[in-house]
Amino acid sequence: MSGIWHLASGIALALAAGLTAAAGEAPAQDKAAPDPLAVERAMGELRSGDWILQWRAMRRLADWRVADAAPAIREVLGRDKRPWLRGRALVALATLMGEGVFNEVAHFAKAGEPELRAAACQALGVIGADRAAPLLAERLADREPAVRQQALVALARVQRAAAWEAVVKHLGDEDPEMVRHGAQALGYVGTPEAAARLLELLGHDHAGVRADAALTLGRIRPREAIPPLLGRMAADPDTNV
Repeated sequence: MSGIWHLASGIALALAAGLTAAAGEAPAQDKAAPDPLAVERAMGELRSGDWILQWRAMRRLADWRVADAAPAIREVLGRDKRPWLRGRALVALATLMGEGVFNEVAHFAKAGEPELRAAACQALGVIGADRAAPLLAERLADREPAVRQQALVALARVQRAAAWEAVVKHLGDEDPEMVRHGAQALGYVGTPEAAARLLELLGHDHAGVRADAALTLGRIRPREAIPPLLGRMAADPDTNV
């Protein structure tokens, strides 16, 4: 893959992070019932050929549950040559159709392109079916870090508290990106022990881990997190945190 495409994918991921209110959740304004003009505009963007507009349109149409968008999203999945954008189409279809696309998503979990495997893991988490757990456990051993990261979060979305052991062993990983995704996963585990570990991660050496811990605590809202979050707001050297 070219360096330009790596850069483009990075920009898109940064945009996704900026537009997302909390880890794994779509912004509230995108989940509101759309007016017909907004749907028509998004459908036009989906067919535009501009990958950023297509990505945004697929995300919005899926969150709005616009069933008529499924054929156009499926066309991106089947015909586009860019693995990252195809992966976004796969996640959008999972959001839109749920278990109706489980077998298709499971097939992509073993695709040759790591972008598609990572997207398939994310899509399996969106679908949330128990039968996804073995596939996700397999992808936790994937050679690509991005795939392992998505598999960890998705496994927690599927198994909830039962994913505790799988998640907690990655919280001390040498790769801070894996720890960041572990922090996101703890929000889906949803136990008091998970909340306690998130409070510990507020003191992590890596600013990105601290930021994801704060975002996840904001999503699950344990009252005991308020004093540590206020303290971190006042004293953390990183403005993003």
